[in-house]
Amino acid sequence: MLDKGCLRYEAVTVIAVGGRLSGGLPQWSVPRDILLMQKGQVGAMIASELITQELGGEPYAYYSLGEYVVVAPGICGGRPTFKGTRLEVHVVLDLIAAGWSHERIVDEFCASGITTAAIAEALHLAANALRSTSETIAA
Repeated sequence: MLDKGCLRYEAVTVIAVGGRLSGGLPQWSVPRDILLMQKGQVGAMIASELITQELGGEPYAYYSLGEYVVVAPGICGGRPTFKGTRLEVHVVLDLIAAGWSHERIVDEFCASGITTAAIAEALHLAANALRSTSETIAA
């Protein structure tokens, strides 16, 4: 089991469970299950490089967890969101658990631009996180 503290991941990113980045990097928090993923795995949840692009005329920096799911420093407390939005992945997962269809979510959150492909990626990442957590606990 991981405890609070810093974890150095290939000397690229320093992440504290439920804490803050250190080493002069921007400060943001990362959920515990992101740390349990292994780099290089399909849908891996730790990205080693901060990507910066222009979005709506403003710089937008994020760590990619996939094509649609990112962790953006300073956005939603560093929790995973859909790229370019403040729509947190856990909100969509909770809606699916409550029986909402992918199509209903796309319709209700049409202003965010979320797609069924983005929802499928979020489900895939959540499944990988659960699988990795189970393997870590069983080990």
